[in-house]
Amino acid sequence: MIVEIELEINTIHGDEMRRSLEVDNIDFPKGLSMEMDYQEGKLKIRLKCEGGPKILLTCRNTADEILEQIKSLEEVFERLR
Repeated sequence: MIVEIELEINTIHGDEMRRSLEVDNIDFPKGLSMEMDYQEGKLKIRLKCEGGPKILLTCRNTADEILEQIKSLEEVFERLR
């Protein structure tokens, strides 16, 4: 089974977010990969998950964690403005 999730976030802080998330882009479970790109005010995050039935839950949980981190980062950046 292959699951792909693409997150697209409109933000002026995308480059900073991408760099912050890159730190966590190591030691992923086998079969899970993440690519990020920031252009024209959009941060795109692509998760690709390959494996058995449990990979679907792993992929969803990873996407949830990324969204939580992005929310926290947005709050920090807004306070710093």
